[in-house]
Amino acid sequence: MMSWQKYNIQFLFTLIMALVLFASCIDETTAPEEEPVVSDDKVQLELFTRIDPYNIPNARSMANEYYVDTKPWILVFKGNDAKFAEAVQVIEVSGINKRYAVLTKQTEPCWLLILANPQDYFYTSATQSYTYSVGTLETALQNKSLSEACRMLRTQPLNNPQTTIPFVNATNSIPLPMSHVEDLPDGINANTKIGSTNQQIELTRAVARVEIIDKTANSRFDFKGITMVANASKQGLLHNFTGTLENIPADQTEYRHDASYSADIVQAVLEGTEKNTTASPVYLYEAKDQNDIYLIIRATYDGEECFYKLAIVDGEGTRMDIKRNQRYIFNITQVRGSGYYSVADAKASLASNTNLDYTITVRDESSYEISSNNDYYMGVSNSHYIVYGDVGTTREFHAFTLSTDCIRPFPDKRTITVSTGLTLTNPGTNVLPIVTNTSPEKTEIKLRLDATFSTGTVKLELGNLDKTINIERRDRLSRLENTLTFPEFYCLSGYVEEDDAKNWIQLHSSSGARDVTDQIIVEDGVIKIYVTRNSSGKRYGTVYLTTIQNPGTSASHIVRIKIYITQQEVINV
Repeated sequence: MMSWQKYNIQFLFTLIMALVLFASCIDETTAPEEEPVVSDDKVQLELFTRIDPYNIPNARSMANEYYVDTKPWILVFKGNDAKFAEAVQVIEVSGINKRYAVLTKQTEPCWLLILANPQDYFYTSATQSYTYSVGTLETALQNKSLSEACRMLRTQPLNNPQTTIPFVNATNSIPLPMSHVEDLPDGINANTKIGSTNQQIELTRAVARVEIIDKTANSRFDFKGITMVANASKQGLLHNFTGTLENIPADQTEYRHDASYSADIVQAVLEGTEKNTTASPVYLYEAKDQNDIYLIIRATYDGEECFYKLAIVDGEGTRMDIKRNQRYIFNITQVRGSGYYSVADAKASLASNTNLDYTITVRDESSYEISSNNDYYMGVSNSHYIVYGDVGTTREFHAFTLSTDCIRPFPDKRTITVSTGLTLTNPGTNVLPIVTNTSPEKTEIKLRLDATFSTGTVKLELGNLDKTINIERRDRLSRLENTLTFPEFYCLSGYVEEDDAKNWIQLHSSSGARDVTDQIIVEDGVIKIYVTRNSSGKRYGTVYLTTIQNPGTSASHIVRIKIYITQQEVINV
């Protein structure tokens, strides 16, 4: 995840690493030697990039997942109807190592659609392509709104069949397309700030990654690799503005090495006692569950070659959507017998192989606060939990979700410690859960708040990683209208979790203008939670806020707050 004035005005436009460790790199391509000339109707924004340690992929079979081009495209949309206004590419000035975006001043509210790592072409349909330029973008987006542009701008289509993993070739790793929408409610002027050390812009990858890990330690089973992926999407949207997935069954392809399936498109490698494809992941564009995407893997069982079919399903066997910027990790947990004789037989089979058990872990790296080292990671869904509940009562709450891929049973530092007034109810022991062949990767941490509890902490320790989660209880809200603010936090975004709560909880900006009912991104760090008057029974809802801790310092980092709201019911007298 990354962040992104001739009047001696320079604004920080920062691209930084957050949670998924995107790392910026300097592009040494030819660039202008002089700073751009800016007319009176323009604003010049200087682009600064923080150069963090560059995570080079550990194999040529992995895409360049962390690279962000120094010259992204910025598309400006203005007015209450967010109509396209202009397309600008960031300019890099060689010698002085500076980058600029020169934008036209705007008095109306604006949005910026930022497209990083552009491919050779962008598409507006399955077949209509354009090279990236000011002229072609203006032609394609004329009179289009932001939402219309996001629905039509597509990546380059894959081949059908696709005989290599997308974004990987024999000689180098290819950067992944990334995007972000930035909201500028006051337009574009000399006071505009787009990204800063106080507000870090997050870029999102346009693809998901899939990998397989054999956790069985079964000497009779030898996992060889991924032979094919069926019904994968041929194209993806450059930016998914709404998060809604489209179902385009005809726009599909099959990943495979060759027509006879004589070789695997991805080979498994041995790491320690496990074989996996972590260093050679499969990249997929977004797809709805109806697309029926599945993988067929090659293995030997008792020395005989066979094939197993793996569908992308949850723990209940229900097909899952494929969403951008997420990792789908197949964990093979048990093998009871041989697979199918051929790929054709495996294709014709049900996805639930009776001879092979597996689970799928989905890691949404943008929704967890993750600490990691070279061996494992530990993440939490939120590091603050605020409960608006009945003070003076004892009750259990789901405080946060813990996620880890650690398999090491550290004898001392594998603990969950809670402060006075808190009782850990799940898990049933203070030993921090780790990954095994049978336990899930995610653990719901539940706490009982005693009647006298007001503030406290939960401390997690796992090897040399540790994390403290702050817990706070405030009194429930009255049945009247309520507005909650959190001046102690610099807020970036927020959303209401439950569908029914979206009917009575609204998120507002500081000005109250251009509000979004259940999800919002703000520019000035202020989000107001408005709770409507209650005319019925007691109501419950959850709001998540993304904030930044230690703003303006080198130690700044993203944190997340979970707010559980209880509102008093109507009392009949």
